[in-house]
Amino acid sequence: EDPTQTEEVTFVISDLKASLTDVTYTVTPSSDEAEYLVFVCEANAVEMHDYDEEIVDMLYTEVEAYATQSGTTLNDYLATKVKKGKSENIKVTNLAYGTNYYVLAFAVDSANNFEIASAIEMERFATEKPAQSA
Repeated sequence: EDPTQTEEVTFVISDLKASLTDVTYTVTPSSDEAEYLVFVCEANAVEMHDYDEEIVDMLYTEVEAYATQSGTTLNDYLATKVKKGKSENIKVTNLAYGTNYYVLAFAVDSANNFEIASAIEMERFATEKPAQSA
Protein backbone atom coordinates (compact mmCIF):
# COMPACT_ATOMS: atom_id res chain seq x y z
CA GLU A 1 0.00 0.00 0.00
CA ASP A 2 1.29 3.41 -0.98
CA PRO A 3 0.67 5.72 1.99
CA THR A 4 0.39 8.78 -0.25
CA GLN A 5 -2.70 7.27 -1.88
CA THR A 6 -4.81 6.97 1.27
CA GLU A 7 -6.65 10.24 0.89
CA GLU A 8 -9.53 10.29 -1.55
CA VAL A 9 -8.84 12.75 -4.33
CA THR A 10 -11.63 15.19 -5.10
CA PHE A 11 -12.04 17.67 -7.93
CA VAL A 12 -13.54 21.07 -8.48
CA ILE A 13 -14.73 21.89 -12.00
CA SER A 14 -15.07 25.63 -12.44
CA ASP A 15 -15.17 28.49 -14.94
CA LEU A 16 -17.43 26.49 -17.23
CA LYS A 17 -18.24 28.55 -20.30
CA ALA A 18 -20.14 26.95 -23.15
CA SER A 19 -20.86 28.40 -26.58
CA LEU A 20 -22.63 26.81 -29.55
CA THR A 21 -20.07 24.11 -30.21
CA ASP A 22 -17.38 24.35 -27.56
CA VAL A 23 -16.73 24.64 -23.86
CA THR A 24 -13.87 25.81 -21.67
CA TYR A 25 -13.40 24.85 -18.05
CA THR A 26 -10.85 24.52 -15.27
CA VAL A 27 -10.24 21.42 -13.16
CA THR A 28 -8.60 21.67 -9.75
CA PRO A 29 -7.69 18.41 -7.96
CA SER A 30 -7.39 18.25 -4.17
CA SER A 31 -3.88 16.81 -4.60
CA ASP A 32 -1.22 18.07 -6.98
CA GLU A 33 0.21 14.56 -7.12
CA ALA A 34 -2.98 12.88 -8.29
CA GLU A 35 -3.09 11.65 -11.86
CA TYR A 36 -6.47 12.15 -13.45
CA LEU A 37 -8.46 12.15 -16.66
CA VAL A 38 -11.08 14.61 -17.85
CA PHE A 39 -13.76 13.86 -20.42
CA VAL A 40 -16.69 15.71 -21.93
CA CYS A 41 -19.59 13.36 -22.62
CA GLU A 42 -23.22 13.75 -23.68
CA ALA A 43 -25.49 13.90 -20.66
CA ASN A 44 -27.94 11.27 -21.89
CA ALA A 45 -25.11 8.73 -22.25
CA VAL A 46 -23.85 9.47 -18.73
CA GLU A 47 -27.31 9.38 -17.18
CA MET A 48 -27.98 5.88 -18.51
CA HIS A 49 -25.48 4.60 -15.94
CA ASP A 50 -25.89 4.40 -12.17
CA TYR A 51 -22.32 3.69 -11.14
CA ASP A 52 -19.03 5.49 -11.72
CA GLU A 53 -17.39 2.27 -12.91
CA GLU A 54 -20.05 1.88 -15.63
CA ILE A 55 -19.45 5.44 -16.81
CA VAL A 56 -15.70 4.82 -16.97
CA ASP A 57 -16.27 1.58 -18.89
CA MET A 58 -18.40 3.46 -21.40
CA LEU A 59 -15.80 6.23 -21.78
CA TYR A 60 -12.93 3.78 -22.15
CA THR A 61 -14.86 1.75 -24.73
CA GLU A 62 -15.35 4.90 -26.84
CA VAL A 63 -11.74 5.95 -26.37
CA GLU A 64 -10.47 2.48 -27.24
CA ALA A 65 -12.32 2.56 -30.58
CA TYR A 66 -10.74 5.94 -31.31
CA ALA A 67 -7.29 4.76 -30.20
CA THR A 68 -7.55 1.66 -32.39
CA GLN A 69 -8.43 3.80 -35.43
CA SER A 70 -5.39 5.92 -34.64
CA GLY A 71 -3.19 2.83 -34.55
CA THR A 72 -2.53 2.91 -30.81
CA THR A 73 -3.77 1.11 -27.71
CA LEU A 74 -6.17 2.35 -25.07
CA ASN A 75 -3.43 2.56 -22.43
CA ASP A 76 -1.00 4.38 -24.71
CA TYR A 77 -3.70 6.85 -25.68
CA LEU A 78 -4.80 7.46 -22.09
CA ALA A 79 -1.18 7.95 -21.06
CA THR A 80 -1.09 11.01 -23.32
CA LYS A 81 -4.25 12.39 -21.68
CA VAL A 82 -3.39 11.98 -18.01
CA LYS A 83 -3.18 15.27 -16.14
CA LYS A 84 -1.56 16.36 -12.89
CA GLY A 85 -2.16 19.54 -10.96
CA LYS A 86 -4.60 22.27 -11.91
CA SER A 87 -5.75 22.28 -15.54
CA GLU A 88 -6.88 25.75 -16.53
CA ASN A 89 -9.05 26.79 -19.44
CA ILE A 90 -9.25 23.41 -21.11
CA LYS A 91 -11.08 23.86 -24.38
CA VAL A 92 -13.18 21.17 -26.03
CA THR A 93 -14.49 21.84 -29.54
CA ASN A 94 -16.79 20.13 -32.04
CA LEU A 95 -19.68 19.71 -29.62
CA ALA A 96 -23.26 19.62 -30.88
CA TYR A 97 -25.23 22.80 -30.25
CA GLY A 98 -28.26 22.86 -27.95
CA THR A 99 -27.07 19.68 -26.22
CA ASN A 100 -26.56 18.74 -22.57
CA TYR A 101 -23.11 17.48 -21.62
CA TYR A 102 -21.07 16.69 -18.55
CA VAL A 103 -17.48 17.47 -17.80
CA LEU A 104 -16.22 14.39 -15.91
CA ALA A 105 -13.02 14.28 -13.87
CA PHE A 106 -11.65 11.31 -11.93
CA ALA A 107 -8.36 10.10 -10.55
CA VAL A 108 -6.73 7.11 -12.21
CA ASP A 109 -4.04 4.59 -11.37
CA SER A 110 -1.81 4.80 -14.42
CA ALA A 111 0.25 1.83 -13.24
CA ASN A 112 -2.89 -0.30 -13.16
CA ASN A 113 -4.60 0.10 -16.56
CA PHE A 114 -5.88 3.54 -15.61
CA GLU A 115 -8.32 2.06 -13.15
CA ILE A 116 -10.59 4.66 -11.58
CA ALA A 117 -9.11 5.79 -8.26
CA SER A 118 -11.68 8.30 -7.00
CA ALA A 119 -15.31 9.23 -7.31
CA ILE A 120 -16.20 10.97 -10.57
CA GLU A 121 -16.77 14.69 -10.25
CA MET A 122 -19.41 15.75 -12.77
CA GLU A 123 -20.50 19.17 -13.88
CA ARG A 124 -23.42 19.46 -16.26
CA PHE A 125 -23.63 22.13 -18.94
CA ALA A 126 -25.53 22.81 -22.14
CA THR A 127 -24.22 24.22 -25.39
CA GLU A 128 -26.13 27.20 -26.73
CA LYS A 129 -28.87 26.90 -29.31
CA PRO A 130 -28.44 28.87 -32.52
CA ALA A 131 -30.36 32.12 -32.59
CA GLN A 132 -33.65 31.75 -34.43
CA SER A 133 -33.67 33.96 -37.48
CA ALA A 134 -36.75 36.16 -37.36
